[in-house]
Amino acid sequence: KADEDWNNFSPAVTLAWDLSDDVNVYARYAEGWKSGGFNGEAGSPESFQRAYDPEEVASYELGLKSRWLDDRLQLNAAAFQNKVDDMQLSIFLADGSAASVVDNAGKATVQGVELELVAVPVENLQLNFNYGYLDAEYDEYIDAGVDVANDRDVAYAPENTASAGIQYTVPGVLCGNLTARLDWTYTDDRVVYTEPLQNLHSQLDAYSLLNGRLTLADIPLGNGSMKVAAWGKNLLDEDYRMSTIPFIIWTVSYYGAPRTYGMDLSYEF
Repeated sequence: KADEDWNNFSPAVTLAWDLSDDVNVYARYAEGWKSGGFNGEAGSPESFQRAYDPEEVASYELGLKSRWLDDRLQLNAAAFQNKVDDMQLSIFLADGSAASVVDNAGKATVQGVELELVAVPVENLQLNFNYGYLDAEYDEYIDAGVDVANDRDVAYAPENTASAGIQYTVPGVLCGNLTARLDWTYTDDRVVYTEPLQNLHSQLDAYSLLNGRLTLADIPLGNGSMKVAAWGKNLLDEDYRMSTIPFIIWTVSYYGAPRTYGMDLSYEF
């Protein structure tokens, strides 16, 4: 019978300084923890009873939160670094089955920057933009007693991500408010597995999506109000892979949803 106990104390501290009523800078240190466990898909009783260790993270962050131009412009920015110890990874067995097990890789550093911009240039018009840069690498990856950090990939860590949106509201349409919105998102290329050979045909290419929504809200009806919305996702009908399963001589690919349309109807009272 396998039996393990884990416990952890994860403190956090934030220092913030208001440079003005509209500008705040901060520094934050926080520790995080993910419990250890056992593998339900282990290939042998011995492996099933062998636990993987907890994952611990020490996080450092510097940031800015600000509003400008009489609250017509909001700018937030942050730079972060996460030091991960006993990083838990899902390892695909590649033994002819679709099974994966969790194992501890060792140490890793995940760092990057995030930028958020929201603007209201004229009344009823809102623009937003977000950007993220990510740099993730192993500092140590012990496999069979050997450090193979330089020969392993970091999964699901796109270097660049971005999104942008535009929204315009026309008040007084059919006794309600008509809002039109377009959203664009971008995700950089990335890999799915830690083993480079498994990623040979499992590299996920960069993709971007365009979504739209038209909403007529605040329509008086009885003692409440009605909202009607028509929406479309992946309007350009982009083909993009979300994940894969690599077997010895072939690869299964999972694709994102194609162009999709729909309508929502709700009533608030």
